[in-house]
Amino acid sequence: MDSRIDEIVTGFQRLLKSVENSFIAKVIEDKKDTVDVEDMNGTQYLDVRKIATQGTQGIIFKLKKDSFVIVSRISGSDELFVSMMSEIEKIEIIVDEIVINDGKNDGLVKIHKLEQNLENIKTYLSTLNAAIATGLGSTVSNGGVAAATTFTTTMQGTPLTFENMENDKIKH
Repeated sequence: MDSRIDEIVTGFQRLLKSVENSFIAKVIEDKKDTVDVEDMNGTQYLDVRKIATQGTQGIIFKLKKDSFVIVSRISGSDELFVSMMSEIEKIEIIVDEIVINDGKNDGLVKIHKLEQNLENIKTYLSTLNAAIATGLGSTVSNGGVAAATTFTTTMQGTPLTFENMENDKIKH
């Protein structure tokens, strides 16, 4: 370890002396809901909870390998959880709904649905353009029936919809 990390570790150790149910550890492996860590003496603790509570909702952190964490005991039990962390790679929020700025701008756009709909519009306009161009040549001879038939036949399989594009679970 370089001298800065040594100073940080020493500072944390002094801070933690008053809190006997916590210790500094290094992340060995990050898992979905738990993390494996190793304390400063080399003792490994497997499946340490990332949050103190159990459940299907909350904020879950993906911790960076070899980063430092503070591990604490849950109410004097043998169960451990990460109470502080130094480096986070990813944050996953598992809740029913997220509201930012009172949700006055409605839900976020599902970008893949929007892209799909824009591609459908592009196809629609291209087909319309081709149908009109094809139909212009036949307008004089049959009153535009060919253009209408070409357009109707081609456009039957091109859905234009703007439904299900909003993620109503996140409002901003």
